[in-house]
Amino acid sequence: MRNKITTVLKSGHYVCRKFPAIRSKASRLAVFASTALLICACSHEKTKGPAGGGGKPPQRTVPVTVAPVEIKDVPVQIRDIGSVEAYATVQVKTQVDGTISKVFFKPGDDVKENQVLFTIDPRPFIAELQQAQANFDKDLITAKNARISAQRSQTLHAQGSVALEETQASATSAEAAAAAAEADKAAVESARLKVSYTTVTAPIAGRAGDISIDAGNVVKANDAPLVTIVQLQPIYVTFSVPESSLQDIRKYQARHHLKVDIVVPGSTEPSPTGELTFINNTVDKTAGTVLLKATFKNESLRLWPGQFVNIALTITTLKNAVVVPSEAIQIGQQGDYLFIMKPDKTVEMKPVTSGQTFRGETVIEKGLSGGETVITDGQLQLVNGTRVLPSARVVSDDETTSDSGESRDSSAGKQTAENLPGDLATSSPALENKAPPETNSKGTNSISSSTSQKSSVGTRKTGARSRP
Repeated sequence: MRNKITTVLKSGHYVCRKFPAIRSKASRLAVFASTALLICACSHEKTKGPAGGGGKPPQRTVPVTVAPVEIKDVPVQIRDIGSVEAYATVQVKTQVDGTISKVFFKPGDDVKENQVLFTIDPRPFIAELQQAQANFDKDLITAKNARISAQRSQTLHAQGSVALEETQASATSAEAAAAAAEADKAAVESARLKVSYTTVTAPIAGRAGDISIDAGNVVKANDAPLVTIVQLQPIYVTFSVPESSLQDIRKYQARHHLKVDIVVPGSTEPSPTGELTFINNTVDKTAGTVLLKATFKNESLRLWPGQFVNIALTITTLKNAVVVPSEAIQIGQQGDYLFIMKPDKTVEMKPVTSGQTFRGETVIEKGLSGGETVITDGQLQLVNGTRVLPSARVVSDDETTSDSGESRDSSAGKQTAENLPGDLATSSPALENKAPPETNSKGTNSISSSTSQKSSVGTRKTGARSRP
């Protein structure tokens, strides 16, 4: 009351100083009286409620999206980005010098093992083979004559007609001639091998790359590769995992085969599934990771060497895990928390310990037991005890598709009223054309004042997750 009187006096003195024409005592009293009435009227308006009545504003109702807490088996996965690597890569080179006379395939063709790829002019090598064969024939005859002479000399020496020295010389000549014939025989085999090298064949079955040297060019032995062939069936996918995961991977691999799922970017077809087949024998010191390889059959040739893919290595499965939609979890100063809806449609904040995430759902290691209903959208306006107007959460298409590109089963599909507890099936605005707002006892909408809105919002940070 004293503050109001002081305000009236100050306002009256201000008006009198502003308008010097007000000189008389009666006029000043009239000014003071008018100012007092105006201030009292404004103070009376402030004491009225938002709906025109006095008293405390009604409690607001916040529209939210809810989802049930489920218990299901969740695979434990290690995710990374991997690259596709050919199962085998061969650079085809010529083993003899010569001129390429013909090419028997086109760049990018699928070739079979031992298929003819190139031919090199064989005429010089055929001539060498014929020369070596002639030398061999000549030395073979010489060796035969030397062997006959040695036998004759030995017979005459036994009869005493030839000296021992002559007999030994004949035997030595026969052995030398035989050795020369063997050398010529090896030369013939070498020349024949060079002739076979003039026909270049595919060492493995696979996909041929670009041809680097066309017909008519002269090539040198073991020089630039003529073409590169990669084996695509089967095929590798290489990726790295932290060294901290190495012990778990080795432990579970000793029990069973570890499955690897991949997602091919931009593909709508079901993604292939492979098996972990290789763990490197060293840890990369610079990155602290271990190189792994998974083998895929690649029957449809969807995987291509050098391609980047998203991989998910499944090492084990959590049985009967408590899971919630990932957007239900909020981050606070004391850790993760979420809001649950009680049967009376008020909310309660629950601190939780969250685990791994899989297909848009997060495992709750501590804090929930299953069967509760959590708030997935609208948490920014919630505090303990806030009354809510729930609607069913609709699962997006991205969440109904697994990380390996396959659709989830029908039980994990879109949330409907049948998945929600209690009477949410009849009160969910998402399942009805229109839901009327709740009203107070006087028929007015239960909307809080702007002052209460600012106070509730001011305690939280804006963003995808709020803080208490």
